[in-house]
Amino acid sequence: MKLAIRCAALVAASALVLTGCTNSEEDSQNSASSVASSESGATSAAAMASYPLTVEHKQGSTEIKAEPEKIVVLDYSALDYVDTLGFGDKVVGVPTAKAAPHVADDFKDVKQVGSLKEPDMEAIAGLDPDLILLGSRNAETYPEMTKIAPTVDLSFDYENPVEDTKKNALTVGKIFGVEDKAQKEVDALDAKFDEVKKKVTDANVNALIVMTNGGELSAYGETSRFALIHDLGYKPAAEVKMDGRHGEAISFEYVAKANPDYIFVIDRDAATGSGGNTAKATLDNELIKGTNAAKNDHIVYLDSSDWYLVGSGITTFGNMIDAVGNAL
Repeated sequence: MKLAIRCAALVAASALVLTGCTNSEEDSQNSASSVASSESGATSAAAMASYPLTVEHKQGSTEIKAEPEKIVVLDYSALDYVDTLGFGDKVVGVPTAKAAPHVADDFKDVKQVGSLKEPDMEAIAGLDPDLILLGSRNAETYPEMTKIAPTVDLSFDYENPVEDTKKNALTVGKIFGVEDKAQKEVDALDAKFDEVKKKVTDANVNALIVMTNGGELSAYGETSRFALIHDLGYKPAAEVKMDGRHGEAISFEYVAKANPDYIFVIDRDAATGSGGNTAKATLDNELIKGTNAAKNDHIVYLDSSDWYLVGSGITTFGNMIDAVGNAL
């Protein structure tokens, strides 16, 4: 009887050991499978795209014959789209800049191919890219770039920054076969935008958008490159007569008269690495200190490289929306 009990116990123990080993092996296999899946996620998604495919953009349409493997990116918002969607490892050329924005932090060892406004055609051709992405600052080079490789213009409309950001995100998603992922990112931006806009609208405040440059001031309004601030619900504190890309030159007296609830500041010198007076030093005077914005500690110094050099993208645009909302 005792022998039978012992045998039964041994059999049960053996079964437990075998079960444990089996489960352990399965867990290990599942873990390895998960890691492999994670590492190849972006690549697998791109492989599912049906090439050749055609994408529409600011200057027409471009046929992408195969999955891009060597990309020259000549715009920082375009770099944001590519990197956020998981294809930064395919970038072989980026712009040269004295003060590159955060989105370029992981691309310091990538070949630099001229400035944003003056790309180096010879250097770009030497990389033998299979895709070139342009932006607003170099859109006019499109005809020449198309002679080197298929080229897509991801410029965006300053009067419609939200819609163009979403449109460009989906365009890049289509190029790499990750349209579903791009749509999720767009939906997240939409939700964030709506949340911040409600918060700002409920606060019922106005703002003046100011860029400092070499000690001088420019104001930007509702149809400017920084229109996102007004799109998110801040009412204009003053009429800006000259808008668009360069804004209107203004004086400290102009700011004092406008007496805004908030002043949003972009430091161009900091963004471009030009040196000179900082925005804080430029605005350190009695006229500015007399405004409601200064009295209530509502002068907001934005990340100038994000706002001036990038201006769009998925991650950067989300950060810009956050900055506007967090000012309250």
